[in-house]
Amino acid sequence: KARNRLRSRLKDAVTTALLSFLEGVESTSIPDKMLTTVQWSAISTQMSKCHLAMMRGSEILDYSQLRDEGIQYYFLMKYLLAYDERGEFIEPCLVRHKKAAHFFEVRTGFVEIVRQTRLERVFFVLPESCIPGGALDKPFAAMYECNDLFDPDQKNQQYLANMIRLIDREQHQSRVRASILAFSVTKWDMICEISFRLAIAVHSILVLGSYVPFWRREPYTAHLAQAEERTKNDIWFHETARPGFHLCAIILMIMLFVVNAIRAFAFSWAELPNIIR
Repeated sequence: KARNRLRSRLKDAVTTALLSFLEGVESTSIPDKMLTTVQWSAISTQMSKCHLAMMRGSEILDYSQLRDEGIQYYFLMKYLLAYDERGEFIEPCLVRHKKAAHFFEVRTGFVEIVRQTRLERVFFVLPESCIPGGALDKPFAAMYECNDLFDPDQKNQQYLANMIRLIDREQHQSRVRASILAFSVTKWDMICEISFRLAIAVHSILVLGSYVPFWRREPYTAHLAQAEERTKNDIWFHETARPGFHLCAIILMIMLFVVNAIRAFAFSWAELPNIIR
């Protein structure tokens, strides 16, 4: 059984790899190559075997594993069905195994997204409660008036409580904007950006200014008190460059401390009351 699970995961990984080749394609070259080179009869047969095993209650693999493997095959064929304009490759396989295809079709959901002016479909597995005949297969009115939900009075009270919370937040934001500390709201993004850039600058200075001279390396490694002869580069860096780096690091760290203090005050003044409420 463990070997069959491993085999199923390998098949699932191969199908996922094929789907990754199709994600975001801008031309028909990759789908056309896949249509003409992949053995779709074998893939559809494997999809049908997964369906039969699920219906018979196979003991070799779990229901969820069989479903995941079979529906991955269906995702792949469903994706390429739009590129099979003549119906030579995918459609005959789906017709040949119509029961399995219908089983996985009702359990397949998709969303359409726009990617660089191109419409693309993304498939996903629907929960069992969302398929026809499932727990959620009811009209909207029946679902809305379901006894498991809150009664109308509770719904109205919850709606009013949410509205009051939103109104309180907007009133607080309006008071902040009207005060002399309006920058804590209007300039919040700028404060965050300045603190980020200063942090990058401080770390850059610390990295660039952390040069260990040659005459210091071996004593540090050997834990010796004696230092070897300095080179010209070591003398220049230690006496000329290092003080400049040290001064810049101190100035930038003071600036970063001030900006972070302003950022903490702005958050406490403008946002923290909303979180506490």
